[in-house]
Amino acid sequence: MLLKKFILGAVLVLAPLIAAPAVADAAPAAEKGVLASGATLTVGQSLSSKDGRYKLYQQADGGLVLRDPKGNALWSSNTGGVGVKTVMQEDGNLVQVSARGETLFDTQTGGNAGAFLAVQNDGGLVVYAKGGEPIWSRHMLVGKLPSGSVLKSGDVVRSQSNNCYFGLQEDGNVVLNRTGTDENMWKSGTAGNPGSELLLQPDGNLVLASASKKLLWATNTGGNRGAWLGVQDDCNVVLKGSGDKVLWSTGTHD
Repeated sequence: MLLKKFILGAVLVLAPLIAAPAVADAAPAAEKGVLASGATLTVGQSLSSKDGRYKLYQQADGGLVLRDPKGNALWSSNTGGVGVKTVMQEDGNLVQVSARGETLFDTQTGGNAGAFLAVQNDGGLVVYAKGGEPIWSRHMLVGKLPSGSVLKSGDVVRSQSNNCYFGLQEDGNVVLNRTGTDENMWKSGTAGNPGSELLLQPDGNLVLASASKKLLWATNTGGNRGAWLGVQDDCNVVLKGSGDKVLWSTGTHD
């Protein structure tokens, strides 16, 4: 079973809406719903879908949050701080930068000059290459799963080169596949558990839980706060802790 394309969920940070947000600082004649190459969202600004139903807010607390028509948070960058801004860099990377110039979040899509961010009428949040190819979305991460993130049914993290992807199938099996194939390079062996969620806990443990919250599988790597998961271009999936120490891997290589 192939995973659905570009579907990734993340832990949501529910923060208050900002009253009467301004619109984004965008390039001249920018299309509605688009953060153009070189454009910036600063504190209190937002970007709306063409129909105005979905809005992406750069909140005062530092979070970048996409909300539905009822104000529910659909996606968050899980960032915080004062004076944070979001920049659609000219190299194609969408980056959140602190007041001190530190990178708090990025889509790892550099090398795509002219790429832009779109808030879509269907609630999609997508970075498109200049030619119109989607290269990141709120449903798909590239290269890295940060601490605190959640993969839901059909969600994926692809390698930078897009030759393989790691994700959660609808049947509850966690798999590593070559892109465009059903070939499992690695799997958790947890099929038969629809509605499961894969959580990279803040303590560093990667855990698969059933719809009823029963533990199905784990890397048993707790005690490594802030650990992150990487899907490498050689198709090895690696969980790394402090100092990039390898805590767990699928042991797969091209």
